[in-house]
Amino acid sequence: MARRGSVRGLAKWIPASALIAGAGAIGVCFSRSVPLTAFFFTLCGFGMFMTAVTSNTMIQSIVDDDKRG
Repeated sequence: MARRGSVRGLAKWIPASALIAGAGAIGVCFSRSVPLTAFFFTLCGFGMFMTAVTSNTMIQSIVDDDKRG
């Protein structure tokens, strides 16, 4: 994310990564094997990470410099 030149195109990643996180959570709910559960937890973590990072990157790029924290 830090290497991106602009925030163009990032808005589509927020709902996509939220869906990935949700699919991972649903998969964990119905999984009956440990390896499959680990895979779904990985999906869930990736989705939550990408949602947070993408949102933060967009907010930090749009806000004025004097208001960044």
